[in-house]
Amino acid sequence: MRRAIPCLAAAAALTCALAASPALAGQIVWLRAAGSSGGAIWAANDDGSYPHRLVAAGSGALATQYPGATLADPDIFQNGGSTVLFTATEGAFAAPGGTGLCADPCTNVVSLASGVLSAPLPAPPATGAAFATQPRLAPGGQVVTQYALYPNASPATLGSATTQGVFASPAGASAFGLPWANTATEAMPLRADPAPDPANASLVAWVENQDPTCSRFAVNGAPVCQYEIHVAPAAATGSPPVAIFDDETPPGSGPSSLAWSSDGRNLLIVDDQPPNDGIYEVSASTSAPAATKQVAELIAEPPGWTFGQARFAGSKVVFDARGEGHSVPNTSDIYAISAKCGSGTCSFPQSATNLTNNAAADNIDPAWTSAAAPLSAVGAAPVAGAPPKLDAAAIASRTVTAKSGVSFEVTLSVSGSLGVSISRHGHTIGTTTLHLPAGASKFAIRRLGGHALTTGTDEAKLRVGGSTVVRYSATFTVRAAPSRPTKSAP
Repeated sequence: MRRAIPCLAAAAALTCALAASPALAGQIVWLRAAGSSGGAIWAANDDGSYPHRLVAAGSGALATQYPGATLADPDIFQNGGSTVLFTATEGAFAAPGGTGLCADPCTNVVSLASGVLSAPLPAPPATGAAFATQPRLAPGGQVVTQYALYPNASPATLGSATTQGVFASPAGASAFGLPWANTATEAMPLRADPAPDPANASLVAWVENQDPTCSRFAVNGAPVCQYEIHVAPAAATGSPPVAIFDDETPPGSGPSSLAWSSDGRNLLIVDDQPPNDGIYEVSASTSAPAATKQVAELIAEPPGWTFGQARFAGSKVVFDARGEGHSVPNTSDIYAISAKCGSGTCSFPQSATNLTNNAAADNIDPAWTSAAAPLSAVGAAPVAGAPPKLDAAAIASRTVTAKSGVSFEVTLSVSGSLGVSISRHGHTIGTTTLHLPAGASKFAIRRLGGHALTTGTDEAKLRVGGSTVVRYSATFTVRAAPSRPTKSAP
């Protein structure tokens, strides 16, 4: 959180009792899927306010390159990123730039930065099938992805992969280069969820399947599936696991999500299958044997619910959950819990906050960034030097007391000034100007010209910069504070 920003009041007018400051720790991006639309990537402040669509599968610029595509796997660099990655999958689509055609199913990575779409990774091949999935941004702008190429794929079968594993490529690379560590020769699950360390560009974590047949390991005489979490640099020829996870009943699929804390110390693991169904945390250190580490459960997955992807989000953890006994579309939402949760202190859904609360679509696969400046939708980047826009505004409560004051939350497209005026019965009581950063801010006004608010109904109007146009207005009532009971004399 940034430090408070002082209020600058106009002459003999309004004074801010609470200095304006960023209200939130950052933003989330996620996938919103509804019916057969192909999905859309959305963003919001990480308390769920100011939700807005960034790009949809049918958006003009995207639909031209990827007609009929299905979107998935949104990501953004958690330590202050503003570029959003996602994937587009289509049976046959023109490669970005119009060169080549993917004859069989392909998944390619798309980047959205400052309202502009681009393809940061090599284009899919003209023949065969290729899948670049679960893209993640690493420090320095590298894109880490799980990639597989099937050059002899046909409508009946994919055939064998000639290239596979985890890859890290600079944005705009013409080729994928070498697989990360030994991921090309290891048993990787369908979704190994490669996760770059946000504090150390030389490290990546991923999931490996210890035994794809789920026959080597047994618990109480019954075969189980086990998985390993690995962390290693690119040149490593082998890597001992930092954690051994799961005793799933065959044919288990393993953890569904893997993510780092912003400081690179811990890993977040999600599993939606018993016996370890919930969200867990483990040290990412490679110096201690996996068997000696404690894998701590943050919150258990209750019966009837399914947890999906989770990410550390400052002092919180955000994740998607589908449930209440339903296995049908339109029952997933993005939730937040405290990062200090433990299985003995937090339960779901009682300890969670629903950030999307949308019954009309599935909201899944959240990612988080600490950046406060609003993320631009495709084609809607702010022009350099353009005046700020009021992207969102809300009054916290329409009934206040003089002690609490009247509070607002606003989102500016870029840093700038916000004029606030308060009037009663059409007569202006006072005005003030606040200088706010880009993104979400909260402020409260408690006093007028050195005097506390008085009981009655007022109207607040917000203007951006030196404009006289009112961009937001709201009425509120100041009620008298409840009187304190007095003690009778003995």
